Amino acid sequence: MYIYDVAGSCSDEVSFNIEINNTPVIDYPGDQVSCGDYILPVITGSNLSGTEGYYSGPNGTGISYSFGESITASMVMYIYDMNGSCSNDESFVITIISTPDVYDIYDQDICDSYTLPVITGENLTGNESYYSSSGGTGDVYNAGDVMSSSTTLYIYDKNTTCSDEESFTISQRRAEVNLEEDIRICEGETYTYTTNEPFSAYEWNDESSDSEFITGQDGLVWVKVSNEYFCTASDTVYLTVHNSPTVDLGNDTIICDDERLLIDAGEFMSYEWSTGEVTRSIQVNSGEQEISVRVTDENGCTDSDQILIAICEASVLDEITNVFTPNDDGVHDTWIIYGIESFPNAKIEVFDRSQRRVFSKSGNYSNSNAWNGTLNGKELPMDNYYYVIDLHGDGKKIIKGYVTIIK
Repeated sequence: MYIYDVAGSCSDEVSFNIEINNTPVIDYPGDQVSCGDYILPVITGSNLSGTEGYYSGPNGTGISYSFGESITASMVMYIYDMNGSCSNDESFVITIISTPDVYDIYDQDICDSYTLPVITGENLTGNESYYSSSGGTGDVYNAGDVMSSSTTLYIYDKNTTCSDEESFTISQRRAEVNLEEDIRICEGETYTYTTNEPFSAYEWNDESSDSEFITGQDGLVWVKVSNEYFCTASDTVYLTVHNSPTVDLGNDTIICDDERLLIDAGEFMSYEWSTGEVTRSIQVNSGEQEISVRVTDENGCTDSDQILIAICEASVLDEITNVFTPNDDGVHDTWIIYGIESFPNAKIEVFDRSQRRVFSKSGNYSNSNAWNGTLNGKELPMDNYYYVIDLHGDGKKIIKGYVTIIK
């Protein structure tokens, strides 16, 4: 630039340079509220010199900061740039809010219940709580509350706009064992106890550790189990063992000619005869056969028996000893009636010449208890004696004859 003046023929001139510098224009970032820290962004604007920066004081004074640095405390931040003799300065407020940091809780496997512990962490507001949903929503739970079912809980705390959240899972692992109901069995039977589901360990009342327990003893049965999470449970039931019924159809026997035999099984709840009948007693005709019955008592317990009925052969009836010698020599000392065991109800009577009865026995005569030729413990004289054998004790089949005592 020139400055020129003239007076007449005289003039003067000076010159100077004018340098126009562009003043930096800084984009204003606005006040910032940040959780925990604030990361300084790249400074933007126009006519920037390339040496623009952040400062803790105005006009490029104080501590300088570069973009990307983390600001962890609230402060007034200045942005300063200078282009030649031209400068610009912008300031904004950074507000750092302490962000809560809630500590995590491990997932919980519980056998019964879980008591929520006190929430711990850093920078907590005092309003921290447990929630059933994320973001501090859903049902609210506090430390000391007892949880007994499976669920996911969220630990949440918020300081104005800054929050933190952790979650954990509560899994109910309770062991539940069921031996069903009290059981009733019959004498001689056993019952196998099993649990409603498999477990990792078992302890039964006899200290066995198998997954099943077999017993036929009347009394309490209990089991203690534990699952893979070491949760335990127990159950107790009672096993009742009923005495089995006893049915007795009597000794095997013989029926002669047109005789019939009444077989009585005794008093029970139900009957199943081999003949197809279901009554307490049945009548059978003569003939070789086996008759059986299965009875059931009021407890559902059963028993069975059978009786063999032989054909009435003459040889059986004729083998009646007609002479014996009761002299204690061990030979023919008693009156033997061969085959008499087949007639357990037989009535046997012996008379002397004067028709005095010298021996009588009703039922169960056998070679082991045969007559030894005495009356009231006294020996009878040598003589012929008259006998009457009522095979069934009912007067329907009578055998008569003589037996002689020889000394």
